[in-house]
Amino acid sequence: LRESLLEIELVQRDISNHLTGIQRDLFGLVGNPIFQRAVTNLKEQTGPTTRVNHLFEDVATVRRLYNQVRFLDQRGMERIRVDFDGHTSHIISNEKLQNKHGKSYFRDAFTLPEEELYLSRMDLNMEHGKLERPFKPMLRYATPVLHEGERQGVMVFNLFAQNIIDMLPRDIL
Repeated sequence: LRESLLEIELVQRDISNHLTGIQRDLFGLVGNPIFQRAVTNLKEQTGPTTRVNHLFEDVATVRRLYNQVRFLDQRGMERIRVDFDGHTSHIISNEKLQNKHGKSYFRDAFTLPEEELYLSRMDLNMEHGKLERPFKPMLRYATPVLHEGERQGVMVFNLFAQNIIDMLPRDIL
């Protein structure tokens, strides 16, 4: 029993450390000066720069935890999106961006106070209204993005939840 409790405590600590790092990544990207300038450009309808796209790509590629790193505007429209498949990152072109206004992670995160965090329930990822195959369990971390006191949208990280599932001892699954 004592060994089992110790193992659970260690797993709990590992998962907690993992999740704390995600929060740092999310708030760090929101506060990044390159991203803050991009929010101004998006507000002026000039679109994201290559520099901000590469910033998102770096977060996805270096950390290797996120299936998607996205910024959604006030209407829930993806304005910047990078996908990571576990090996390679891809900047998503404007014509492939989607509106996520109806998703709870957008609605709930948009109304949060600044620097508050939304964490979704685990679910399976959907793209263009269809369940993605092979199945990808996801957690979504999101936070509102404010610029000069005005709500500009939501930053969303789709986290590969399989990483967390894999941390759990096999005998409890």
